[in-house]
Amino acid sequence: MHCRWFTLTQLDGSLSAFYYYVQRTGIAGLRSAWPWPSAEAAAHVACFGALQAALQLGLPGRTFKGPVSPRGNVPVYKVPARAGWHRAWPCFIMQTKTVW
Repeated sequence: MHCRWFTLTQLDGSLSAFYYYVQRTGIAGLRSAWPWPSAEAAAHVACFGALQAALQLGLPGRTFKGPVSPRGNVPVYKVPARAGWHRAWPCFIMQTKTVW
């Protein structure tokens, strides 16, 4: 995925230019060209993920059994759909209002 993005955005879609770039710089060159998120963006994603995990674990919900695996295991999920939605969206909207 990254190679396709890099080829299209940085090398005008030229596969031969990509080949020569990798020959010259190696994998380290591709790694240095990857656009890393800022610390603030990473913190926002991490906080939102932590909030979603806390909501998934803490909210009540009905139990859902998944399909049986080839070894006979049945995964059991908790589905806090409506309660999670009503708590996650206001948090998301508040975050976008304070950031923008």
